[in-house]
Amino acid sequence: GENANVSEGSAYSLSTASVLNSTSQIWTTGGTGTFNNASVINPIYTPSINDIEAGSVTLKITAIGTSPCSEASDVVTLTFSLKLTVEAGENAAPCGGSSYKLSTASVANAGQVVWSTSGTGTFNNKNLVNATYTPSSADLESGQVKLTITGFYQTTTGSVSDFMDLSFSKKPTVNAGTDKTVCSGEIVYLDKVLAQNFTSIKWTTSGKGLLTGANTLTPSYRPATNESGNIKMIATVSGVGNCDGQSASDTLIVRYNELMEVDAGSDVTVFYNTATNLSATAYPLGGNFTYSWAPSANVLHPNSNITETTALTNDTKFVVTVTNVATGCQAKDSVLNTVESDVNKLLNIRNGITPNGDGNNDIWWIDGIENFQDNEVQIFNRWGDKIIEFENYNNDQVAWDGKNRNGNKVPDGTYYYLIKIHNVKSYTGWIELRSGTN
Repeated sequence: GENANVSEGSAYSLSTASVLNSTSQIWTTGGTGTFNNASVINPIYTPSINDIEAGSVTLKITAIGTSPCSEASDVVTLTFSLKLTVEAGENAAPCGGSSYKLSTASVANAGQVVWSTSGTGTFNNKNLVNATYTPSSADLESGQVKLTITGFYQTTTGSVSDFMDLSFSKKPTVNAGTDKTVCSGEIVYLDKVLAQNFTSIKWTTSGKGLLTGANTLTPSYRPATNESGNIKMIATVSGVGNCDGQSASDTLIVRYNELMEVDAGSDVTVFYNTATNLSATAYPLGGNFTYSWAPSANVLHPNSNITETTALTNDTKFVVTVTNVATGCQAKDSVLNTVESDVNKLLNIRNGITPNGDGNNDIWWIDGIENFQDNEVQIFNRWGDKIIEFENYNNDQVAWDGKNRNGNKVPDGTYYYLIKIHNVKSYTGWIELRSGTN
C-alpha cells in the first residue's frame, strides 16, 4: 500500500494493501505497535507510544508464494502527526466596548491557527492563539458575537475548530443637561437629563437647599434662603447586566444670581381726592433696572422709579415690579395708599420746638403735612408780627428751625401759627419755643 500520515492516537487501516498468487501473508512492524490480525491482507495497525515518539514506523507484509514460486514482501511507512487540540476558551461577557484578550484559548500541535468572527470586529492578529478582539459598533448593537479558532495539522491536511461566545453589556451613560443661570430663590427643575444602560440614578448637590426626586430623571432643587453662586448638581447612574459594577456621573452647574430686592416704602394715608408720590429703590444698588407700577392707570409715570399718583378717591395698593436688565430677574413690592376724607385725622400739629442743635426737636414738626403739598404756613410773635412764612411746608427742606426771615434766632417764648391747606382747611394755634440759650 501507500505511505500515509497518521494523527497521533489514531489506528490506521491498511486498506490499500493487496496480495496475488500467495498461499498466506504475514505483517510485521519495525516498531512496537500491534495489528488486530497480522495474517490478513488488510489489518488495522495501532501505533504504540514509542512509534509516535519516533515519528514514523515501517510496516512489512510478506506473502508466501504458490509452489514453485518463492515469497515476496513490501513495506509501507506510517508518519505520525501529534494530536491537534483546539480550545477557544470560556464564553465571556465583558462590560462595554473595550478590547477583549482571548486569554483562555489554547492550542496544541497545530501548524497554524486562524481566528474568525461572526461579527464585524477586528483581531490584533488573527493568527495568535491569545489574540485580542475589538468589537465593532454593530457587534455592540447586536449584543453578541461568535469567535471561532481553527487549528491546522502540522504534517497532514485537515483542521480542528472550536468557538466561544462573546457577549456585550453597554456601559452606563448620563448627561445631566446644560448649565443653568437662574434668579435668586427660583426653584430649578432638571428635566433635560439623558441616561442610558442604567438600573438606578442618584442626585447629589453642593447646595444647602432642598433636593426633591433625587432618584428620578426629573429632580428639582429649592435653594436655601438667599443662596447664591454656583451650585453643583451631580447625577450618578449604576450599570446594568455585566456592567452592574460600573457607574457614570455628570455635573450640571446652577448659577444663582445675587439676591434682588425692591423697597416701595411704607404704607401711607392720603387725603381724599389728592395725589401722592411713589418711590421704589432696587437692590443691589447700581444695577440697571426697569420699573413697572400697577395699576398703571393711577400712576402718572408707571415706568419710573419715582412718580406721582393721580388724585385718589379709594384705597389703592400700588405694586412695583423691578426687572434687572442684565439677568432678567424680577422683584416686587407693594405700598398701600389709604384714602381718608377727614383732614383732622391726617394732621398732628405739634406745639413745641427746642432748636438747640442736639438733633432732637430742632424743627417744628407737622405730622401729615406732606400729604398736602399745596400749603402755606405763617409764624407770628406774641405781638402779631409775622416773623417768617413758608410755602409747601414738608418737615424737610421746608421747615421752621426757630429763626426769622432774616435767618436770626428768635428768643424763647410763645409763637402763633396760621396753616392754610388750600382748598381744604386752615388751622391756627400756638408754639412754645425753648432753645435754652437765652
